[in-house]
Amino acid sequence: MRIATFAAVTALTVAGILAATSAAQAQSDAATPHKRIFGYQDAIDGTFHSLAKAVPDATTTPTTGTVELTLTITIKSTFPTGTTRTILCSSNLDESTLVATTDAITVHTEAAYSYATVSGTTATCTVNIPYSWLLPAASATNVTSFDGSYTIEVINSTTTAGPPVLRLSGADFLTLTAVPATGTITKVAVSATI
Repeated sequence: MRIATFAAVTALTVAGILAATSAAQAQSDAATPHKRIFGYQDAIDGTFHSLAKAVPDATTTPTTGTVELTLTITIKSTFPTGTTRTILCSSNLDESTLVATTDAITVHTEAAYSYATVSGTTATCTVNIPYSWLLPAASATNVTSFDGSYTIEVINSTTTAGPPVLRLSGADFLTLTAVPATGTITKVAVSATI
């Protein structure tokens, strides 16, 4: 009798363990979500086409540098009597890269200003423009432009006589098809007349 009771208890225990394991496995399968695959189904033949994964640009470190523009300005203009003049130099950098394979474009712009030191009929000013840009990975199919322009303004410091800007002049001073290597200081000297 003891053997029969022991056998019955053992059989019930084993059955309970198997039932619990089976239930746990079913729960585990139901709780595990399936990996989603993004794509589309062809309406004509029913074939599923998965979408290609977008690969991020290899460039994750910014390209840095500085453009140092030195302007030597010859002053030939005459100004209204009673005006006090200040010469302001400004410079802009513009970068754009067209990634031909995707038609994506990046655009960056920087600007900086500096007042000129005037001595007689000559003025000089230096404008430093540091930049730090995340650029697309280099490729033979990318089209890049890196341009610089400047503006010289003669500002009327006297508020009671004459217009606020007495003279304005500007031009491009830099046109490149690539951004200089990171860490580069690009020095440009320009002579101008106002």
